[in-house]
Parts: sequence; C-alpha cells; structure tokens
Amino acid sequence: MQKLHLVGFTTDRRSLIFSVRRGAKSGGYVVELDDELLDAIGATEEWPDEPEDSDEEVVAGLAAEPQGLPAPRAESALTVREIQSRLRRGGSIEEIAADAGVDASWVSRFAAPIRAEQAEIIRTVRA
Repeated sequence: MQKLHLVGFTTDRRSLIFSVRRGAKSGGYVVELDDELLDAIGATEEWPDEPEDSDEEVVAGLAAEPQGLPAPRAESALTVREIQSRLRRGGSIEEIAADAGVDASWVSRFAAPIRAEQAEIIRTVRA
C-alpha cells in the first residue's frame, strides 16, 4: 500500500489533494469530502486517545496546521447534496438552514460554488 501526503484543498474546498511526495505543492490524488467520508472521520472521535505508530505523525501534522482543516460537521437533517440541490433551485440560505436544523453559516458554505455555477451559465447564455 502506498502512503499519500496531504497537499491541501481543491479550490472549491470540496476535496482534499494528496501527493506521494512529502512536502509537495501539488498532487495527483483527489478525495472528495462527501457525507460518507465526513461521517467516517467523525467516527474517529470514538477511537482511543493514543494514535497508532504510523498515524502519530499524521495526527501531529494536522494539529500543527489547523487553518487547513474544514469546519466541524454540523448535524444537518439534509445532506450536502440536498442542500446544494435546493440552492440550485433558488432556495434561500435561511430557509434551507431552517429545514436542515443548522445555522445559516453552515448552509452558506455551499452557496458560493452554486452561485459560481449559476454565474457561468448566465455568461454562457449571454455569449
């Protein structure tokens, strides 16, 4: 099994980029931050406090760079996909947040890429 090293986030902050080289500025592997992955990461809270031998370095590296970590996952009644779908259909951030049972700030994280998509569609139609 090949070990990968975290490079950072994609520009839309929906995925993580990994490289086979430690300290690389770019990488060839991308992992989407979908609900399944975020739930798996959340499940690690139930693990023992002491990391395994090979994981100790990774955990220490993440703790040293908190600015690169995503915001904590909110307990939403809607999946990210459902939130994005409602945003695409024109739902307001406040309405969707109320339906999902989360803060509007949680939903607004997903609004920027949707608005960028909509702006691109408008530019294409106008051209």
